[in-house]
Amino acid sequence: MATLLIGVVGLLWAQVWEARSGQPSLVTFPEMGSKRPIVWVALAWPHALWQSELGRFIAEAASHTHYPNEPSRRLRAWAEKIGLSLHIWSGPEGAALTGTVPRPYLLEAVDWLYSALTLLPLYDSLQWQWHYRHYMRSWAGFQLERDLEWRLLHPTTPPGQFTHAEALAYLQRYLQPDSLCLLIGASLSVRERSQLRQKAFHPSLRGEALPVSDPIPAFSPPSREEENLWAYPAYVCVQIQTPPHLPEKIAFLEAFLTRWHQEAPPLRWRGYFWGASSYILLARTDGSSYQFLRLLGRLSPLDTTELQAWQSAYALARLRLRSQPEAYPDLWIGTTLRRDTVALPDTLPREVWLRGWPFSAQGFWLYNDLLLGDTLFLPSEPAPDSTVKPVPRPDFVWLGEGDPPLAEWASALRLYQPKDPDRPCELIGYYHRKADYKKRLEALHALRRTLIQQYGVPPQRLRVYLQKATPDLPGKTLRLRCE
Repeated sequence: MATLLIGVVGLLWAQVWEARSGQPSLVTFPEMGSKRPIVWVALAWPHALWQSELGRFIAEAASHTHYPNEPSRRLRAWAEKIGLSLHIWSGPEGAALTGTVPRPYLLEAVDWLYSALTLLPLYDSLQWQWHYRHYMRSWAGFQLERDLEWRLLHPTTPPGQFTHAEALAYLQRYLQPDSLCLLIGASLSVRERSQLRQKAFHPSLRGEALPVSDPIPAFSPPSREEENLWAYPAYVCVQIQTPPHLPEKIAFLEAFLTRWHQEAPPLRWRGYFWGASSYILLARTDGSSYQFLRLLGRLSPLDTTELQAWQSAYALARLRLRSQPEAYPDLWIGTTLRRDTVALPDTLPREVWLRGWPFSAQGFWLYNDLLLGDTLFLPSEPAPDSTVKPVPRPDFVWLGEGDPPLAEWASALRLYQPKDPDRPCELIGYYHRKADYKKRLEALHALRRTLIQQYGVPPQRLRVYLQKATPDLPGKTLRLRCE
């Protein structure tokens, strides 16, 4: 008998979970839209943490993308006929066949997924050998990013350390009807639910499920910094600790990415969620971006403008995650297999944003020392000489005539050694009317970005502050003050 569980946020359903005895569980996400012309669908199954590679291998074989036999050719033709765009996913929680299909072919796509697992070409030795050789060919040659990612996620074993017997045991243990989850990114009508209940999954390999050893505890990689000529000029592959709850996890990640791309954008990056409280980040960076990641210890908004930017980034991410679920299987499938709530509220309480989050990244930090310094601003230190007088504390006022002397201010900021490094200097602006507040604040932030990006002022050394001006003070007045 089916049971129905519903996650609710406000008046919107976040997910509907229908557990069916002897059949795959049905999980729908009504918030993803019932009128989308393209629907996301996935057939997922759980596995132990240490079996993520074997899960990817099984999912690749189940996609029937390359195998040269008649059933696989027919499945490929069928998928092309209904417009099914297929992908695979494997993570610490499980693996899945996932893709998108036009809405009229949704039920036929479910038939395709069931058939793909039923006709899995792995049961005899010839099928196994073909798929295993094809899998190992993908590891030919050297790719820095792929190699680092493997060393981070699988630090103790090389690729391909599984046998045919272990693959069959995996199939017998996990690809059973009670273990599968069918995920659909849309709301379903009563008729569609009834038709789905009539579809039964019949595994090819029958028998009693084999026991599986306890999963290996979650890894905690140490930071390892090394010079490497392949890193041009620097490359990172790290595990970032995130909050465990989904809304705060998204807020944390968007806050980090917003500040990173504003203050020291990377040359290239990609990332994905790994488990309940981790995010894997792979990035090629210049010196400033590399130093930003190495020095960042905490995320909290510097001012109200940055707070609003973070909130806007969260709102955009929420829309993106709901409108393009096929691009984020690590989020939607991972949380579903963990039986976590996948509800995303419109925003988070203000105190959560103001409190901020600690930032911890552990993993591989590779750099090319010959090139790293060329992309990193390093202020020249004065020679140790007793006759050299200390640099006076910067305190400049500009009354709005001509252009502000940014070069002079930047030089003073770089040379000045504050007594308290955690207390930044202030770029102060003024406004007369309340209507001018937002415009003046944006102008202040633009000047701060110019001082950082064009004149090399360290971002942590300067913040902005806007205050009410007296009637006799020009509205464009600026003051640079350090304490």
